[in-house]
Amino acid sequence: MTNSLVNKTGKHKNGMTRRHRKQMIFIFSLMLFPISQWLIFWLYPNVTNLVLPFTTYDFFEGKIVFAGFENLLTEFGKVFSTPATRNAFFNSWRALPINFIILPISVIVGYAFSKHVPGERIFRILFFIPSIISTVTLVLCFKYIFEYAPSADLTGPGAQLLHKIGIDWHGWNMEYPQQVWTMIYIYCIWAGFSVNVIMISSAMQRIPEALIESAKLDGTGFWRELWSIRIPLIMPTISVFIINSIMCVTSFFLVPMTFMTTKGPEGIFDTFPWLMLRHVEENGLDPSTMIAVSTLGFILMICLTPIIIVTKAITDKITPDVSF
Repeated sequence: MTNSLVNKTGKHKNGMTRRHRKQMIFIFSLMLFPISQWLIFWLYPNVTNLVLPFTTYDFFEGKIVFAGFENLLTEFGKVFSTPATRNAFFNSWRALPINFIILPISVIVGYAFSKHVPGERIFRILFFIPSIISTVTLVLCFKYIFEYAPSADLTGPGAQLLHKIGIDWHGWNMEYPQQVWTMIYIYCIWAGFSVNVIMISSAMQRIPEALIESAKLDGTGFWRELWSIRIPLIMPTISVFIINSIMCVTSFFLVPMTFMTTKGPEGIFDTFPWLMLRHVEENGLDPSTMIAVSTLGFILMICLTPIIIVTKAITDKITPDVSF
């Protein structure tokens, strides 16, 4: 006796076969785990972080209550009212000039790689090495190279070289913050452009060779080829790099934290992400700490979002509609 919902071919009245139904169940079971991870570890924390800045912790009732914009405005005022938090806020933006210095260097070196210069493969490996070594390990090696402690005979070879060429380098001394920040810039540029070089050179190599040959027949020179042909055609890749560079403001803390280990007087080496991390370490994950940290992150997001939106609109406008 045949079920009324299934015909003799095993096909349901809604048009779905048993095999198709099993495939759908199998696909759903595969998707269940990553979807649940996304809901638990991405959606829930981010929605919570967006809600917490508009709340406050009621110590008398022992619960989080809605506070409107009161808590957000209070914390926003605190950020700029004390030198320590103000320095932490502005130090976070130091990531921007670092990344925008890396961009032209990456484009020029990537262009050289795309021209298949002698020893290209060896140089690719050498440039890529910093990106596969742990950041903490790389920072500590760089720090010891430029260590300056003549009284303890611990001066590194980098510091000795700087003194020999006439640069008055005082080591990782808090009394000379501009020197220290300059050296941190140099490290970030050296260690940060390796991946970008590989990414940009790979984007350039996807440009059809026939297009480049046609330009050469028209008399296009070395630099004209880079500026008028290759850069416009890899603008989608460059626009992604620019957006990621701006977003690095929210994660710029590991390098200065590893170099200096302390924020220094009035937070001269502090950054906003480092301030948030230290706030949790010192106070634990109690409700008031969670609200304070979420509010700090929300303030940074408020300042960063308009810049990202405007930058994305500009890069989309100047980016040609190409796909290689």
